[in-house]
Amino acid sequence: MVYLVQVHQSRVTSLVKIPATPADFDVDWMNQVLASRLNGNRVASVSADYLTTPGQTADVVGVHVQYAKTTDLPAAFVAKISTRDQATMDQVVRPMDLYAREFSFYRARIEGVNYPVCFHSDFDAANQAMVLLLEDVSHLDCPSWAASPAQIEIAVDRLAPFHARWWNHEKLEGYGWLIDISNKMFLGMFAELSNAAIPVVSELVDRDMSLGNELIAAFRENLDGVIAWSKDRPVTFAHGDYHPKQMFFGTADSAEDIVVIDWQAAGRASPGNDLARIIVLGLDRDTRLAREHELIGRYHEGLRANGIDYPLGELMEDYRMGIFISLAIAYLAAVTDLDPLIAELTDLGLDWRGVFFYRLIEALEDHQAGELIAQWQSF
Repeated sequence: MVYLVQVHQSRVTSLVKIPATPADFDVDWMNQVLASRLNGNRVASVSADYLTTPGQTADVVGVHVQYAKTTDLPAAFVAKISTRDQATMDQVVRPMDLYAREFSFYRARIEGVNYPVCFHSDFDAANQAMVLLLEDVSHLDCPSWAASPAQIEIAVDRLAPFHARWWNHEKLEGYGWLIDISNKMFLGMFAELSNAAIPVVSELVDRDMSLGNELIAAFRENLDGVIAWSKDRPVTFAHGDYHPKQMFFGTADSAEDIVVIDWQAAGRASPGNDLARIIVLGLDRDTRLAREHELIGRYHEGLRANGIDYPLGELMEDYRMGIFISLAIAYLAAVTDLDPLIAELTDLGLDWRGVFFYRLIEALEDHQAGELIAQWQSF
């Protein structure tokens, strides 16, 4: 079965060309998109190139500019453009309409979380051409996949008030571009793509993944049960891919103590999804086992401090389901070009399989995730 979840049917803006390569970020283009901000000034020169740390589902370009006169406008930007990898486009980006979702996120100006300022955005659904011209936040620390426990703690602490701000909020249903994990069409697409990746994952790993494979298959076979189980669970505005590489950290307790990027998977979803993703992917197993209950407790107390009554037992159930959702995302990502990810993790001195797959499998084992299948089948 083939699913295509579409958010936008046609191009939203059409004033200027959507860049496809760094060369397209030239003086004329920059002057056009910054026209309303230049106030009589102009861009005099531009240099642009792909960043050495690429994105997984989009290409990332560093753009440096010089102006004719002194200005408060940035001298550096980061731009996201459509991926050059056709497999990633065909098997992940287009079916999940990721570019339309992130384009819509920046237009919606969501409150309660820090993210880069967007100076220009454009999206053409017909050919999946996209550009986001974003604030460069590289003055902050991005730990990539090697975050410290202190940074994971900050990410958890800031997650609670953001989730509380959007807890079961009526506006969420009005954002039609959000991923909705209770939507059967989306859920079916997600399950099909993840299930189809099982043979790919088996070729990539060097340990037993039978628990993951069993859960992925059962998820696909019990969609109605999954939806029935989740229909009475709380929902919030979820980032959807809340792991350390998506975060830049500044001075503690400052306005920039954490800035979160990459909103392609934003959704109306369980709060457990983001919480599980940052804790399980952000910490090795020994550190997670030592800190997990404390971090979950901090998140729980953060919700309570913001007026949310969420029984701890329900949170733990949603946290376990969130670990599984992260595993399904990993399976789905296995069909993309993993070479840049592997190189990045290796350069950090990390076992890429350990971070990307085994931390999730180990957490599922630690939380008796096999019980999820019985839950899904009971509805």
